[in-house]
Amino acid sequence: MWFHSCGQILPLAPMMIEAGVDVLNLMQPNVFPIPRLAELKGRVCFETCADVQTTLPAGNRAALAAEIREILAACCTKDGGLIEVKLEPIYYDGAGIRRDFGEFCHAEYRRLDPFRRHDRTAS
Repeated sequence: MWFHSCGQILPLAPMMIEAGVDVLNLMQPNVFPIPRLAELKGRVCFETCADVQTTLPAGNRAALAAEIREILAACCTKDGGLIEVKLEPIYYDGAGIRRDFGEFCHAEYRRLDPFRRHDRTAS
């Protein structure tokens, strides 16, 4: 089961996981704050990119990279735990996020992912 929330649901999350929630879609992870998501690490998969109300509209690359590092540390295990939301036009138009910044966000996830698979056949 996939569950989306724009609010702070951390106190309810353990019960939701017990009831069968597999994925928490959190498009505003700063409300938790992000390090507290580690309390659920390994018990549920998170789906997010970066905070769509604060970090992404601000357009600050250093702040975004720091937030992505924080999300990866709080949510990922070697077996998974995070689905990156690749931003679509609805976010650009509706949340005031620049398209080039959305593309930078996706590239930063690829660059910072500690579990990414490397092409071992390339020379």
